[in-house]
Amino acid sequence: MRLTIENLERGISWWEKKEKWPQDFHNGVYYELYALRNNGLTPEWWGETVNRLWDWRAIRSKTPPNTKDEIRKRGLRVLTKIRKYYTKIRRKVRGEPVFIDYKWHEIEGLYDELVRIKGSRSPNFPSKLGHFIYPKLFIVRDHQATGVEDYTPFWSSMSEAWERFSYKKEARKILTRTIRNQTDRQIHEHYPFEIKIIELCIIGSRHG
Repeated sequence: MRLTIENLERGISWWEKKEKWPQDFHNGVYYELYALRNNGLTPEWWGETVNRLWDWRAIRSKTPPNTKDEIRKRGLRVLTKIRKYYTKIRRKVRGEPVFIDYKWHEIEGLYDELVRIKGSRSPNFPSKLGHFIYPKLFIVRDHQATGVEDYTPFWSSMSEAWERFSYKKEARKILTRTIRNQTDRQIHEHYPFEIKIIELCIIGSRHG
């Protein structure tokens, strides 16, 4: 994986052409995600998160029993385990966990539990759910925008790619300017710039 300003700009351009995609690059969504998570991973949090997973096309399946109701029930059965991993991950750092501060083995347990909820090895569901839990720790992978591949080696490659990227400040300025052109709302204090830049670069490399 190679990050470039050219791919970032291509990714932004592709995103902006998607009529149903939020043109603030999910800034408003992050306000919702962090507010919903404010009291921890409660049953109420899970119920709202299942609705969002449905809206983000992470649940739909032609093969039963992957209905919204079944996913909700499965998640509630393992919610205690998920909370334990969530807490363990959070204890490592002050503030919001960021992928560059972790190794895969430190988050693998949580990811595996998320995989088991739907029962598919595709990263579409667990990566989106992981991103809803920790936006700065998990990147979304889906069929349409980024493509899907084995999540483990991909995730492990992100830190190396980010370290090699020499234009971090420029990329952040470009994305900040783009978001501000679309909304008067302040960019969320925990907006996952690193993750979003990587995502947009991948999009740009695939669709540019």
